[in-house]
Amino acid sequence: MICSRCGKEFNGKFCEHCGAPAPSSAAPTPGTYPTEPTPTKKKKKPIYKRWWFYVIVVIAAITVISSISINKSEKIKWSDIILSAQLPEPPKDKGEIHENTAEKLWVDINKISDKQYNDYTEACKAKGFTVDPESDSMSYGAYNSEGYKLSLSHYGNNKEMSIKLETPMVMEAITWPDSKIAGLLPIPKSTIGKIFSNDNDSFSVYIGNTTIDDYNAYVKACEEKGFTVDAQKEDKTFSAKNADSYKLSVDYKGNNIIYISIAEPEFDVTIKVECVENLMFSKYDVKMSIDDNFEGTIAHGDSKTFDVVLKRGTHNISFESAEDDTLNGEVKVEITKEDTIKLKISCSGSGINVKHLSGTEVKKENSSETTSGTDNTSQIGISEPNTSVENLTIDNCPELAAILSNKAEIDQSYSDFAYKYSGRIIEFDGRIDYCAKHDKYKTRFDYLVSAGDYDPNHQVGPSFKFEDVNYYDLNTDLDTVSVGLNVRITAKVVSFDSNSGLFYLKPVSVKGR
Repeated sequence: MICSRCGKEFNGKFCEHCGAPAPSSAAPTPGTYPTEPTPTKKKKKPIYKRWWFYVIVVIAAITVISSISINKSEKIKWSDIILSAQLPEPPKDKGEIHENTAEKLWVDINKISDKQYNDYTEACKAKGFTVDPESDSMSYGAYNSEGYKLSLSHYGNNKEMSIKLETPMVMEAITWPDSKIAGLLPIPKSTIGKIFSNDNDSFSVYIGNTTIDDYNAYVKACEEKGFTVDAQKEDKTFSAKNADSYKLSVDYKGNNIIYISIAEPEFDVTIKVECVENLMFSKYDVKMSIDDNFEGTIAHGDSKTFDVVLKRGTHNISFESAEDDTLNGEVKVEITKEDTIKLKISCSGSGINVKHLSGTEVKKENSSETTSGTDNTSQIGISEPNTSVENLTIDNCPELAAILSNKAEIDQSYSDFAYKYSGRIIEFDGRIDYCAKHDKYKTRFDYLVSAGDYDPNHQVGPSFKFEDVNYYDLNTDLDTVSVGLNVRITAKVVSFDSNSGLFYLKPVSVKGR
């Protein structure tokens, strides 16, 4: 063969003339040489795989977030504040206006030094806010002679000063109600006040022209009326139960105003439900409700425990198939104390059998007798036609439409609506504004909801509250119910608290939209 390097003829694996290896394929033409391989260029990494790319992304994100935070701050023109005449002008004009109405002011002023805060507090005192003052190192609160209520606070890394001002509560001559629950209380000396709730379940009222001495005298009169059980007394607050577990609260609010509230007894009740497993047929899950309020679903063949709070009296525990609401059953229980109720249910093609195993007394149908801890069974097949009252919506209830579009945080119309429609079911498009664990519970929560689509900077209508609820109480089709969601809310009207500005609802369902 011909050597590809020297062009001479040779045999073997190497040329004996120059030592070049024999070619692996056909030899090239004499006098020609194989081409040297072209060096391969090193492939560059894409930009997104380089370390400095991520550094740039992080810096950009921080810049955007900081910009958003800065943009929350706005220039505040004090003359545009509706209640500005009642207060001195703050030392700086950058901050955020949360509420600016004829009834309430809430504004945060940024970057206020300790000296500026102290000076502003003194300026407010000079304006007359010295009635019933309360203060600490970070806050100051007081009324003026006209009844305006001021609250100042100074906190945060940016030394933010929060200014809140509420107009005086409008009161008038009232007549003490002759209801059963109001009759449990002594009648205050003053007849000037404002009744906020008065129904079978609760009574609450603000009473004016009542000094701190008058307050103390009224608390003593309540104690003489039997409100001494589990009593808690401080300088301006008092709470206790009577022998029948009615709970009373009396608070001195300042400016010669006291707040009195009393509610029907409530008890912590544990309901344990065992669902008997069927081998072949009628293997459906079961939904449980108490007084038509959905509590949760029991998987077929499973057991479940419900912790609820129930008022004194008779309550209906009902069950229905998760697949067919005509398959149902129920049992009535009489709640007189904290108790544990054990129930066993079995599913069939004609209904749900409910067996009461132990716990609170159960009233027998067609009898005035009661039994406790006995084996009582209630069997109901096909349910009666639903004759419940239509849910209130903005389409059929102008008053609901009005409060849901009201821009005031606290308004008389909220209290009027709660009083008129207590116990009724309302339904509206709303949003989840806030969620926090209830007390120290891990699975029970407090929710704040309101009308319309979610906007962290604006709200219309009342601040509705679901208090002490779990996931199943919400009867939701969502995996989680969290802040920022737009939902369809169906709930029972409970009450409106003008002191906190919260409108209490009991959820029936919270559906995604």
